[in-house]
Amino acid sequence: MKLNNFTSLDPEERKRRICWLLLALAAVGLAAAGAQRFAARRAAARPGLRLTRELANAIEVPTPSAQRVYLHLERVPSEPPGAVLAFPFSPQQGRPVVFRALIRSEARVTLRALSAEEASAHRQAWAAGPDLPGVALPACTLSPPGRRGWSMCQWFGTFHEPRLAGLLLIEGDRAAVRDVEILQSDLAPSSAALSPTLRPLVRYVPQADQLSVSYREELVAEGASRYLFDLALPPEGELRVSLGRDPDPQGPGLRFRALLDGAVLLDEVVTEPGWKDRVAPLPAGHGPAGRLVLETIPQGVGAAGGWGEPRIVAKSDRPSILLITTDAVRPDHLSAYGYGRDTSPTLRGFAAAGVRFDRATAQGARTWTSVVSLLTGLYPVRNGVRAAGAALPTFVRTLPDFLSDAGYETWTGGDLAGFPPYMLDRFDEVDLAYTPLADNLPRSLLAGKTLLQFAAVAKRMASRPTFAWIHLEDAHYPLQPSEPLRFGAYQGRFADQFALGEYLRFRRAEQLTPSEHAHLAALYDAAVHDADATVKGLLRILDEAGASGRTIVVITSDHGEMLDEHGITLDHSTPFDSVLHVPLVIAWPGHIAGGRTVPDRVQLVDLAPTLLGLASVPLPLGLDGRDLGPLLRGGSLPGRPAFAEVQLGSVNLARVVYLGDDKLIASNPGSVVEIPGVPIPVPTRGLFDVKLDPGELHNLAESNSARVQELVELLKVEQQHEREDAPDPASAPIGQAALQAMRQAGYLDAEAAGGKQP
Repeated sequence: MKLNNFTSLDPEERKRRICWLLLALAAVGLAAAGAQRFAARRAAARPGLRLTRELANAIEVPTPSAQRVYLHLERVPSEPPGAVLAFPFSPQQGRPVVFRALIRSEARVTLRALSAEEASAHRQAWAAGPDLPGVALPACTLSPPGRRGWSMCQWFGTFHEPRLAGLLLIEGDRAAVRDVEILQSDLAPSSAALSPTLRPLVRYVPQADQLSVSYREELVAEGASRYLFDLALPPEGELRVSLGRDPDPQGPGLRFRALLDGAVLLDEVVTEPGWKDRVAPLPAGHGPAGRLVLETIPQGVGAAGGWGEPRIVAKSDRPSILLITTDAVRPDHLSAYGYGRDTSPTLRGFAAAGVRFDRATAQGARTWTSVVSLLTGLYPVRNGVRAAGAALPTFVRTLPDFLSDAGYETWTGGDLAGFPPYMLDRFDEVDLAYTPLADNLPRSLLAGKTLLQFAAVAKRMASRPTFAWIHLEDAHYPLQPSEPLRFGAYQGRFADQFALGEYLRFRRAEQLTPSEHAHLAALYDAAVHDADATVKGLLRILDEAGASGRTIVVITSDHGEMLDEHGITLDHSTPFDSVLHVPLVIAWPGHIAGGRTVPDRVQLVDLAPTLLGLASVPLPLGLDGRDLGPLLRGGSLPGRPAFAEVQLGSVNLARVVYLGDDKLIASNPGSVVEIPGVPIPVPTRGLFDVKLDPGELHNLAESNSARVQELVELLKVEQQHEREDAPDPASAPIGQAALQAMRQAGYLDAEAAGGKQP
């Protein structure tokens, strides 16, 4: 623009042109800044890069296929009148299935599972007689009726050998059933922030073998597919991936090829179901960035599978980490903590080589809330998980997230306490220690399967940074120890076990005789010994794999257990110290001096920052826990309160604060722990000295009001940090996947009758 032309313009036109010029300059500046940020992002390769979480930045992705529909009925046929109608369906083997229908109370829908022979003989819908094929499946879950009386009936599950097909039965008033759907329902990862277009390309799927059902987050590969990524690459790194072909044993093979700038990293045809774990080193001398291609080539019509947890990982000498949580174990029943019976010889020896914490506090009374606090480093009031079934918000990061970004492989296995798989998808690999053919395995067999699982993982821990979490449920009710008479003879009605039905029936302590109470404690101690024996096997496997010297090992519990206290036979849903006081031992040979005990009050919420600190991973901002490294090294930390909370029914909470040996329980007036048949009053203000009064029988609140007020003020400060966007437990109900997983694990049916609680 010439100056003389510009000055000849009228003032308004000059203003407009100046504005356009400024906007253009701003756009150029923003583009340059964006390019600089992109270049910086490309130049700074992260030690760990999960490609399922990078899909939004991919250069090319395949077109996702439509969801498979196995049965769809807008209206149920009215003919023949009065008969029970049977609708067979054939889902894809090994893929999750969801059933949904709108029903009214006048109708009844049920599901059955069929064998291959039964499915072959019943291919068409028919009017069913009394002799039905297959076996009954758990009832669908009903939502509360809407204004017009319709309820949503939902069921979630997976069909495996020998039950390969399904059967839907509809009886009663068929006009009271509509909008019936049975369709494939692959779980979308809870933490993957993807657009609706990309979300179908990432799914969370299982592959079954003889040891476990193994879940991976995968990039979908249906037929010929192709993913392209432009990535920042570490100087020395590897592509790690699990190759998975769809579970149908008769399906065609699928060829997987991975290329980096044209160089072949991996080329393999997979013909059998089950994950195939592969590690492919990146070519020597590659540049700081490169184009990665993941492509599949079908070996027949209908070939499909997925790239399980594809990730680029830098080589690292960081230590591996083994976290073992023993469900429902209280320290005062451990010989490692001075108990008279030799319940924990392994833990006693382990503590001699590590650091034992004598006053460790759980943040919740149940597995779900306690473990989430442990893995997030956040109190329940801040991580949003305050009741069983509440989902972890996608924006809340966890210990496996932080470690994965630092180049760790992350794995969890064992008997995972009814956690549905989607609640564990922050881990690269989730291996549930049961098989589709036997959901109710004896705990001794589950322990054996857990050891076999861990043998493969321990080899990785010896060669590269790996975080493994194993959860053991031996001491959780029902009590079924391998040697029920290990700690004394007994001839009564609970000689071999205290089964779930007995737990439901005998809730009140007064229902048992003194000898029965003594034997119940002996059964519990024998179950604790079983957990200790499994820990022994895990540590032996770690040592045999050559991983002991480079592995940080943590052994703790999610919560304790009440045994004949406060009028209760057996339970852990209360805010008392027998539940919230947990064992904690940390060892790292050659790095942490062993044989010491720490009397300071610590919390499970401290474990995430402590493990990140020991692994030299930068600590994220905003965690509630603190790094216990100084205590592990023989130093000190300033005294600090510990917090916990316990759900009382569906609404109320009991909030707890510890300061030294003083403990305050605060709740609404008239609050009780809602254990069916045994309501336990919870003090509105309960002050206890847990050292002198471990049973919390003497409330000191009235005689020490100043201390009560001091602790109440601490609770007020903690509550100020509550996330405004954290979901309310009542508004974040358990999903269908969780319901089915918990039912299969034995939780849900018991819970409906006041039974087993995670």
